[in-house]
Order: sequence, then structure tokens, then C-alpha cells
Amino acid sequence: MSDRRDLLALRKEVLVARCSLQRLRLTGEAARLRESLSWPRAVAAAVASSRARSALFGLLWAVARGGRVARILRIAAIALGVAKVARALLAAAKPAPEGQVGPAEPTSAASSQSPEAAS
Repeated sequence: MSDRRDLLALRKEVLVARCSLQRLRLTGEAARLRESLSWPRAVAAAVASSRARSALFGLLWAVARGGRVARILRIAAIALGVAKVARALLAAAKPAPEGQVGPAEPTSAASSQSPEAAS
């Protein structure tokens, strides 16, 4: 009878140890997840996304339709558009490197394959 109790006590110790190990792992994973979902990273990702910027401008425009904020947003949108057009024009006007006639070749692995291998 005592062997059975000793065996049950050992099994209980193993189960308790496993449970605490899993709890520690879960705590670590939750901390990593919390770090990856921080506000600064989420804001940076939203700012990098052009769709999010458009949605944000639309939301701000709808909220501040007739006031001073709407004028500021309109000026900012115009300035952003002018800056994008200017950047595109400067990139188009930039002279090609010597020996190159057209635009630069893409450096992806797919472009370095022969036409027969690509199909």
C-alpha cells in the first residue's frame, strides 16, 4: 500500500513540476507577445501603410469637416501630394549610370533565371 502511495506522490510531483514549467513558458510567451504588440510598433506599422494613412486622413477629415483642423489637413494633404510628385519627377529626371540605357534591372532571383526555367 505504501508503494502505491509513494508512486502517486511521485506522479503528483511530476505533474506539479510540469504545470509550473508550462506556466513559466506561457508567461514568457505572453511577455514576448505583449512586446511585439506595443503601441509604438503598431503606430509605426500604421504610418508605414499607405492604406492606413489614407484611412486616417479620411477619418480626421470627417471629424473636423468645417473648422481650422480641416484647413490644416487640406494644406497638409496638398503638401504631401506635391512632395510625392516632386520626388517622382526627381527620380525620373535622374540620369542613368554610364553604360545603362533604360531603367535598372531588378535584382530578384526570378529575373536572373533563363526564360525557359521561368515557365
